[in-house]
Amino acid sequence: MASKEASGESDESGIEVRIIGEPIGKGLFATKNFKSGDVIFEERPLVSCQFLWNAAYGYLACDYCMRPLETAEENASRLAQNPQLSLPYPDFCDTKKDAVVECPHCDASYCSRECRASAWNQYHETLCLRSFTPDPTHPLVMLQEAWKWWGLQAESCHLKGSSSSSSKKRIRTSEVEYG
Repeated sequence: MASKEASGESDESGIEVRIIGEPIGKGLFATKNFKSGDVIFEERPLVSCQFLWNAAYGYLACDYCMRPLETAEENASRLAQNPQLSLPYPDFCDTKKDAVVECPHCDASYCSRECRASAWNQYHETLCLRSFTPDPTHPLVMLQEAWKWWGLQAESCHLKGSSSSSSKKRIRTSEVEYG
């Protein structure tokens, strides 16, 4: 039987945290009926970052909260290399392109001024490359390139314009033995 834990949530929230017991631990329980689509719990991640291959292929996401900065149709059109591509129900995409802002010192983009300010206060002031053209000798750029080089990717692809030379061996998933 689950025991109730003081969660700090008011009864009006419609949720409570309960200790379920071993091996599960805690659980989130509804104390009222919710409609389909209701948000019952929301939090910002402690740490998040865009997958480097997504960034290398031009996927546009907020550098702070990871919200898309392009519509689904723009994303699909870019990836398919088909500017004529059209997706059904484009009005269901809630990307707010008019709210997009950039770091004034580099090419980091954000979905809002609030995300840009939060990023600056939490990490970007320290990590900002302060350049619109990445310096290949900067430690963060070198780390990203090393990760691309050594990271085992689900995709077996080659990025156009990557810094690898033909004399280097690129590890592909088809060449890796798992076990």
